[in-house]
Amino acid sequence: MSKTRLNIQFDGSRYFGWQIQKNTSLTIQEEINKILKKIYKTEIKTTGSGRTDARVHALKFYVVYIAPVSYTHLRAHETDSY
Repeated sequence: MSKTRLNIQFDGSRYFGWQIQKNTSLTIQEEINKILKKIYKTEIKTTGSGRTDARVHALKFYVVYIAPVSYTHLRAHETDSY
């Protein structure tokens, strides 16, 4: 297992902020978790560097999670389909 940090940017126009919410699944965190589940074939818990409101964009946002296996990096073409 290894602690992993993602540096992401996003257009939040369609989303209700970063953090997972009970009343909607349209959050950035929910989308990231779905992608990581596809990659690692298991549930992954993420932590963001902050919170955003609905329809807010981010140019630099950090996401941290514990990877079940150690990857040095994923090539872009391995994640394009997500």
